[in-house]
Amino acid sequence: MLLVDTRLDPTEGIRLTMEAAQSGSGEAMHLFAVLGASGRMGTPDWPRVLMFLQRAAEQGFPLAQAELALLADDAALSGALAQGETPRPETWDRLRLAVDLAAWLRVPSTRALRSDPRIGVCESFASPALCHWLIERGRPHLKRARIDTLKTYTPIFSEARNYSSADLDLGQTDVAMHLLRARMCALAGPTTTAMEGRSEEHTSELQSRLHLVCRL
Repeated sequence: MLLVDTRLDPTEGIRLTMEAAQSGSGEAMHLFAVLGASGRMGTPDWPRVLMFLQRAAEQGFPLAQAELALLADDAALSGALAQGETPRPETWDRLRLAVDLAAWLRVPSTRALRSDPRIGVCESFASPALCHWLIERGRPHLKRARIDTLKTYTPIFSEARNYSSADLDLGQTDVAMHLLRARMCALAGPTTTAMEGRSEEHTSELQSRLHLVCRL
């Protein structure tokens, strides 16, 4: 909450996260990977993000271990992890090196359908494995969706919207999600800070503080 609530000071959240990461918390180390991937530390340094993710996996954080298997496209290991198997210690370094960042960030070719309005198709934008990952990550957070009122923009329930949605805060996201966001931005044009749910002022403040104190 210290990192994402604009009413609070992120410095304390960063300090506490650093202390936890340095004391061996894989969850805290994973949060640093997410911070780096999110753009809140400036332009993502993806090799550094993967290094944080490897450290989190080495410290036994299951989410980081599963992410590395997904990012490295190692379906066999993903299945083994799901069955509760414990890989050899050197597995995480191997997986980090196997992640093809260029492929993750490469935008598939598009096919134009109409020029006005501009409509196109981008085939195979997300793999079946990544889609399954997103579904399972969002499933525990599904709630009845709401709409914003026209005048006050207050979220309300309405019969006009009868499906469920999942809103994830920064701590509930992961590196795979942010890589997909980066691919979306490469395809559509805007930066990640132009996406919904982002405060430009808070992002700028957090970036400046992270540049000063995030030195793991």
